[in-house]
Amino acid sequence: MATRRPCAGRRKSYEESLEEHLRSITPVDVALPEPRPPAIYQFKIEICGVVPTVWRRVQVPNDLSLQKLHWVIQCLFGWDESHLHRFEIQKTAYGVPDPDSYEVLDEEERRICDFAVRKGTKWFYEYDFGDCWGHVIALEKVLPWQDNFVPVCLEGARACPPEDSGGPPGYWWKLQIMQDPTHKEHEEVCDWMGRDWDPERFDLSSVNLRLKQQFTRLRPSRRKKS
Repeated sequence: MATRRPCAGRRKSYEESLEEHLRSITPVDVALPEPRPPAIYQFKIEICGVVPTVWRRVQVPNDLSLQKLHWVIQCLFGWDESHLHRFEIQKTAYGVPDPDSYEVLDEEERRICDFAVRKGTKWFYEYDFGDCWGHVIALEKVLPWQDNFVPVCLEGARACPPEDSGGPPGYWWKLQIMQDPTHKEHEEVCDWMGRDWDPERFDLSSVNLRLKQQFTRLRPSRRKKS
């Protein structure tokens, strides 16, 4: 992805600042020498820049890899895995290594329990480097371990924006046009978004069904102690 160069005298956009920040990262693995004990982590995950907020509350086993946490997030919000993604944890980027892009550490090699966390710890996840859908992942609780625990969504609010809808600014603008029958682009945007699109819609049972269906490939094998 080409670097955007802001014009003189103009404040950098959120996307430009994020890209500059991540490109300045020299990957240094911040994993602990020994993983945290097995536990269930409760996270609240919300999409940045969308008002009213789109969010989900989820519980996951802490032995999931970051790659599998990525799949959990895709299920929670209904993204369809058609774009690239990355995590930022303690100023280090984790994702799918790409020699033609800035450096990231391999998300498949790190589990949630490999990192130091406490209540209130926040990580960052970005999906779609063009639209820049940022997600804040905040740890709310650490609960006792349960064998064969399947990630479960406890609650949430509002529909996830459609893929390729232009990031938070583009999505907001499309919603304004849909609410204005006199706008010249009203019919076109309504057709693109779907005539029955409801930004307030959230179906908890559907989210948990997706998680259950995906979990056969999300479930990690427990590491054997030597």
